[in-house]
Amino acid sequence: MVWLSRQQEDTLIEIAKGGDEVAFEQLFTQYLPLINKWYRKLNFAQQLVDRDDWQQECRMVLFNTLNRYQGRHAGEFATYFRLNVRNRGFDLKRRQNARKRQSDQDDEALDGQAETIQIPSHHPDGLALVVLKERLDEVQSELSAFEAEVWRELMNGVDLAEMTIRLKCSDRRLRNAINRCRIKFTKTLQPTGND
Repeated sequence: MVWLSRQQEDTLIEIAKGGDEVAFEQLFTQYLPLINKWYRKLNFAQQLVDRDDWQQECRMVLFNTLNRYQGRHAGEFATYFRLNVRNRGFDLKRRQNARKRQSDQDDEALDGQAETIQIPSHHPDGLALVVLKERLDEVQSELSAFEAEVWRELMNGVDLAEMTIRLKCSDRRLRNAINRCRIKFTKTLQPTGND
């Protein structure tokens, strides 16, 4: 690879800004080591962004950088491009982590909660029913007013989208309340050593 002088790079930048694809690709090739370095540094897990996709993202970053670059009096092009590549990588990494968190939340499906609570296969006797009712009352007394509303809606089979409208709350607040309810009920209904 032949490294460009400052004057050659400035000329190439101006030509690429004018829409010349060959100049654009030559400039992109010049910065390919930097692009590959950031790909390794960001260490995208589970190949959600493969190398070709990353390079395509960096081509868009180069295009935007060229359009915004105001010449050497404003700073070095390489520094500006490196900063933009790094920031784009961080954005993609945040999206990847957000998708992973969302996926983890989706895995905790509400209808799968019965699996976490061990219910005996035989019919409980009167004493077991009394103990169960006392535990349920105990949990419900620990719920906040909002959690109690959310729990009633869940027990009535209302879906989450409709619940956010009925309770006038965000999806995130609703999911957090459901998660807190689930934790409280699971903790209280776990069999103790006496059961």
